[in-house]
Amino acid sequence: MRRSLVMLMVAGLLATALPAHASVSVQMEDFRFNPRNELLTQGAQLTWFNAGTVNHTSTQDGPLKFWNTGQVASSTFSNAVTLWAAGRFTYHCNNHPIMTGIVRIPVTASSATLTLGEPVTITMSSSSTFKGYTFDVQRRRDDKAWVTFKTGVGTASVESTPKRVGEFRYRARIVNLGGATGGWSPATTVSVTV
Repeated sequence: MRRSLVMLMVAGLLATALPAHASVSVQMEDFRFNPRNELLTQGAQLTWFNAGTVNHTSTQDGPLKFWNTGQVASSTFSNAVTLWAAGRFTYHCNNHPIMTGIVRIPVTASSATLTLGEPVTITMSSSSTFKGYTFDVQRRRDDKAWVTFKTGVGTASVESTPKRVGEFRYRARIVNLGGATGGWSPATTVSVTV
């Protein structure tokens, strides 16, 4: 009965739109994460519930290694992990490496529509204090290739003022001081008109 109630609560959370700084739970089953692919907002808290019969972990893949829940026993929740940075983060169970998952966190834009010459703020982190990390930011106009917009950004956001009309997409990845990177975040789109 308890397991069914928890499964219904998790399904309800996943079926609704995710507000900023939401709390979400992923199930650890024997032997998979469910759901395997999560799209969350910056600052969201993620926990894992072990619905299986053996211990599992949620361990973010190297070289970043943002989190490791440690052993999560059957019928218990892990400690919450706050996902403060934009990017694509893969993870696995240390006990069962065939169990893998992905967390994707997009950048945000201060506005989805601009007039030519107007600036937009692109935010890569819900936290303004993060030591030991920077961000790389890319931009793409219409169907052109991704180009580097900024590298080594040590702040939570950057400002961009597009000089042409069109659809501009922005994405980011986190970089630690050793040069290890996360994957590119989902992009956010900004439309620029005259």
